[in-house]
Amino acid sequence: MVRGPLACVVVACVAFAAEAQSPPGVSREGPALVLQVDGSRPVRIIDSTTGDQRRHELVAWWPDHRLYVVDVVMHEARQAYLVSARDGHITTVAAPPVLSPSGRYAIAWEPSPLIGNPMELVDLRGDRPIVRKVEGKPACPGIGRQDGIRPDPVWIDGDRVAFEGKSLFSGDDPNARQVLRIADGMPSWEC
Repeated sequence: MVRGPLACVVVACVAFAAEAQSPPGVSREGPALVLQVDGSRPVRIIDSTTGDQRRHELVAWWPDHRLYVVDVVMHEARQAYLVSARDGHITTVAAPPVLSPSGRYAIAWEPSPLIGNPMELVDLRGDRPIVRKVEGKPACPGIGRQDGIRPDPVWIDGDRVAFEGKSLFSGDDPNARQVLRIADGMPSWEC
């Protein structure tokens, strides 16, 4: 998995790949995460502490795409925002995505059964991210039982991502192959 050191910008902590640049103009103003957009316009994302509780944390900056990745933690759910530094456009995804080594795709995967196990492929080849829901689960013949998908997406190369870690389902075969292949922006499970 592509991971790097943790750096803190003002009050928000940010995870960066070792070679990544620091994000431009990120700050905290009380309950607001403030992200600067081209033209010095701010995008303010406000935390909520009542009713629909939400906390927003910047977790990555993708300089090649000029996207801020914001983790949105809710009371019993999770999602993420991809915020364009070009124009402030916000794309909502299931969880903070893991960027492929090529930078063409990312996988947003929230393995919690409490919120329906959403998995999405984020296509980053155009001007704006395109989000496609990943349907089904691996079903390779000749393997043991698979009730779920492992929690940790790890890119094998620019077009294939494996799912590793301990399954949330105790009966799952730990040796079962769980690889998602992306061909021309379309995901499918590979055997």
